[in-house]
Amino acid sequence: MSSSGLGGRPGGERGVLEGSWLWIALPVGVLGLIAALWFLVIAPAGNAPPRATATPARTATPGPTVTLASIAVPTLATEPTVAPTVAPTLAPTAQPTTIGLGARVEVTGTGASQLRVRQAAGTGTGTLKFVPDGTRFVVVGGPEQANGYTWWKVDDQAGTVGWVAGQFLKLAP
Repeated sequence: MSSSGLGGRPGGERGVLEGSWLWIALPVGVLGLIAALWFLVIAPAGNAPPRATATPARTATPGPTVTLASIAVPTLATEPTVAPTVAPTLAPTAQPTTIGLGARVEVTGTGASQLRVRQAAGTGTGTLKFVPDGTRFVVVGGPEQANGYTWWKVDDQAGTVGWVAGQFLKLAP
């Protein structure tokens, strides 16, 4: 058995699809068959286009007419009196009962230790500064839970914004 170099078959034999146009015609035929089946089976399942229907035009129907009559009522002529004006009083705004966004709070219960204002919620974050009891803040964020504490983001209105543990805060009077 010797190889002639044409396809690696002995004796120069060639296979049915070797070097033939069938390599192109067979895939094209399969794709054509799939497309034909799609058009026959799947495409007709879609909705038919809507049909235009004529709608009768509305015509105006005359309704009953109403005539208004005015009745003159005699009045006594009197001098106008000026009513006393009362200055409006502003009702006191209710103080929040719980800590939340916008609440004014005060540090309490830290003693000599003071309260750490931290860069982020949690005991493992950097300390921005220490503040004593009585320091007031405005709550601008939170709450967040971390390391067993409820943390509130506060602003001291002097340029420091940081996070403090909520158990050391009370609503400011």
